[in-house]
Amino acid sequence: MSSEQVITIPVKLSKKAFRRFAAFDTFRRQRRWRLPVWFALILLGFSTYLYLQTDKPQSALIATVLLLVGLGLPAVYFASFYLTLHDNVKKHKLPRRTYTLTLTDRDVHIRSEVNRDEAMTLRWEQLFAAYRVKGAVYLYVLPTRAFLLPDGQADVPADELWDFMQNRLNDKCRSLRRG
Repeated sequence: MSSEQVITIPVKLSKKAFRRFAAFDTFRRQRRWRLPVWFALILLGFSTYLYLQTDKPQSALIATVLLLVGLGLPAVYFASFYLTLHDNVKKHKLPRRTYTLTLTDRDVHIRSEVNRDEAMTLRWEQLFAAYRVKGAVYLYVLPTRAFLLPDGQADVPADELWDFMQNRLNDKCRSLRRG
């Protein structure tokens, strides 16, 4: 008779881990970089076209305005993202212990370290996805909510944790690590 395997992960979230997750979730998983980049490329294309129209009056002025808007709005978008991220790091008072996950063969139990009354238990099939990146695993319980599991914080090695999760989540696991 085999005994049930239990993995405990008391997560102490660092500023760096939180920033890396936010950038991953926004720009890699949700691909929110595409719209500002396409906007910039389109306006730069129109700007270039207008700069080449030397025979028309005011074309250089309009081209300059399009160039400034095409570069300025995406720059504001990315700067706003990183400023908001900086504010969130301060708001969450990182680094600190945030939650503890207990993984069993049947379910995942999550207990908040901030508000001790908050806890939830989810079956493996209820989870949305898991991503393995350099230095961490991101366990998504919903498309909009994830738990960060930095390497070295579980009571098993990182590779063993990932194998355990892959065996339970099957096709919901994606490793994005190189090598």
